[in-house]
Amino acid sequence: MEIMIREATLADEGGLDLLYTEIDTLHHEALPQLFRRHEEIARPSSFLADRLADETVRIFVAEIEGRLGGMILLKIRQEEHMLQQTRAYLIVSTLIVAADLHGQGVAQLLLDTAVTFARERGL
Repeated sequence: MEIMIREATLADEGGLDLLYTEIDTLHHEALPQLFRRHEEIARPSSFLADRLADETVRIFVAEIEGRLGGMILLKIRQEEHMLQQTRAYLIVSTLIVAADLHGQGVAQLLLDTAVTFARERGL
């Protein structure tokens, strides 16, 4: 199985929606008192476009046999402190791997990509 990690594009919207549907359902089933059902979540149609246009956000996807099998959404943050130098760091905001691909190394490849991305930017 060949796994290709790449930055997301607008063309990935359908595949990303399937991944979000899966994770939303999993969250709701595990903690219904905390998470809404997927049908109740109103992600705007501009959800992906807004994130792709945001310079502080990066989305990488794992493409496997022509479909999206995983994704990682990263946020670049900067913290200013009165006594310390300003520092930038990376947050893993979302990590999703399709259930049928668990245990196949997809999440590790996405996390490795995040680490590489951070190191290349001195984060």
